[in-house]
Amino acid sequence: MEEFLEIVNTFEAQTMIRLLLCVILAGFIGMEREHLKKPAGARTHMLLCISGCLVMLTGEYVSIGSEMADMTRLPAQLLSGIGFIGAGTILKDGSNIKGLTTAASLLCTTCIGLAIGAGFYLGGIIGTIVLYIVLTHSYKLYDAWDSKFISYKMSLKYKDECDIEKVQEILDKANFKIGSIKINEEKKQIIIIGKYNTIVNKNKVIADLIKKANITEIIEG
Repeated sequence: MEEFLEIVNTFEAQTMIRLLLCVILAGFIGMEREHLKKPAGARTHMLLCISGCLVMLTGEYVSIGSEMADMTRLPAQLLSGIGFIGAGTILKDGSNIKGLTTAASLLCTTCIGLAIGAGFYLGGIIGTIVLYIVLTHSYKLYDAWDSKFISYKMSLKYKDECDIEKVQEILDKANFKIGSIKINEEKKQIIIIGKYNTIVNKNKVIADLIKKANITEIIEG
């Protein structure tokens, strides 16, 4: 048993164990991203986690027998460079930005690799579990929160001039989330699209718009 432990604790054996663990942990996270057809899947996550682990092991290897070597310098440079890969997964689709979560998961996976490479197994494993829970269950929390809001589209008509700032003030005060506002001065019409909370008294908001913002007619939908 002692001989087995001695073999396991050698630098060579630890290298193989840590790299294998990185493949398993990163593959676990990457499969979740791949299942959702995200830009970076299992292979990308595994490669980054292995890279982080190798960088940490290289720092440890260089520091063996050298008091002057600083094993933290290589990981620091890796974290600076990971931003380039993360930026490649971020896409802009109109006013929406996609890929931020995947970019963040790549950074987290790299940090897991660094933790495993440093021999901090507990931190790497717990970090993987927490990351997986966040990626798989955050949607449920968001959907539960989003279900409290109803989408709306309002067409506001006015006669002479409309106080658009007053319209925004009334909607903001009533917790109406404004997605977009389009003003058609020719037709004297304002089209507003957004969401409002189910507890909002919509009739009061409509009354306030007519009374305080010089609105003559409101058409929904």
